[in-house]
Amino acid sequence: MKTKVIILVLLVLMLISGCGQAAKLEPDAFLDKDMCIESIHEPGTNICFGMSRKKVENILGSGKGNDIEQRYGAATIYYRDDKVVGIELTKGDWFQTPRGIHVGSTKEEAEKQYGSRYMHPVTPNGLLYSFYQFNKNPLGIQAIKKEKSDEEMEGIYEIWILADTQDVVNNIMLLDERLSVEMWYW
Repeated sequence: MKTKVIILVLLVLMLISGCGQAAKLEPDAFLDKDMCIESIHEPGTNICFGMSRKKVENILGSGKGNDIEQRYGAATIYYRDDKVVGIELTKGDWFQTPRGIHVGSTKEEAEKQYGSRYMHPVTPNGLLYSFYQFNKNPLGIQAIKKEKSDEEMEGIYEIWILADTQDVVNNIMLLDERLSVEMWYW
């Protein structure tokens, strides 16, 4: 009888504490799945940061481009050492972020989903969120501007959401800071 009571109490405590629940995407928070895109038409079909080129091509087929940059219609995937280090969306009919933001969403919808606490306005219509990969801590703008090694830059994830003058999202980029810096020189 005592054993049954103890088990019952433990089960109740687990339910109350939320133990075993999947982490939710909350504003002003960052999870690994924030660095993925999801198919709008085929739920469960995801392309994620760190995924191998082979896995991406199994999902999307062969792209057009070079060793670093491959275009697959609605998405451009950037590779380093045959691993995904950047994802760019410029068309809204195929992919969205795990938070439901896609090309065609509004800037207001993006701010609602991602929050504003760690957002750095980069242009009048652009939002930048930066997160340190290893401990998931959002970074302040001064830490982003600090000079870093390539290895340090690879440990910082950035989410760029750009909108047009009507505040409609027209570009979404998920990338590491190293790629972000390299893109300025292309």
